[in-house]
Amino acid sequence: MITRSLPSGLPPTYFTQNGNNATYGVGATITQTIFNGFQTANRTRQAEAQVLSARETLRVAEQTVLLNAVTAYMNLLRDTAILDLQRRNVEVLQEQLRQTRDRFNVGEVTRTDVAQSESSLAAGRSQVLLAQSNVATDAAIYRQVIGTVPASSRQAHRWTASRRKT
Repeated sequence: MITRSLPSGLPPTYFTQNGNNATYGVGATITQTIFNGFQTANRTRQAEAQVLSARETLRVAEQTVLLNAVTAYMNLLRDTAILDLQRRNVEVLQEQLRQTRDRFNVGEVTRTDVAQSESSLAAGRSQVLLAQSNVATDAAIYRQVIGTVPASSRQAHRWTASRRKT
């Protein structure tokens, strides 16, 4: 744009060289929320609730791990005690068979009584094998949950190994 000055008091006259007049404008907009329907407070409460939920989830996981550990330990103790009981039962049944054979040799009992004692002893030995299997399973679960081999299963393993040699 080209302007020309006139003597004072007269308005300026505008001339254009290319024939186009363009207007330009600049503006700014500022927005400030006055009320957002309690969204900020609700989002804060939501975040706090999520933190509390995550804490409770962690606590449940901790309790589950502890319960699994205690269950594995108690199952191992129970089945080890059952194994010891079954071993003593076999010892008693062996003595009973010996006495029954002695009584058979002197004619006090029949061959059927001896067979029943032998059958009871075989059932007792079967129960020992079952108890050993349960202890081995419990020891494996214990090792999986706790991370170490329990001392009682090492003793049970030594007993099993000594029985296989005889």
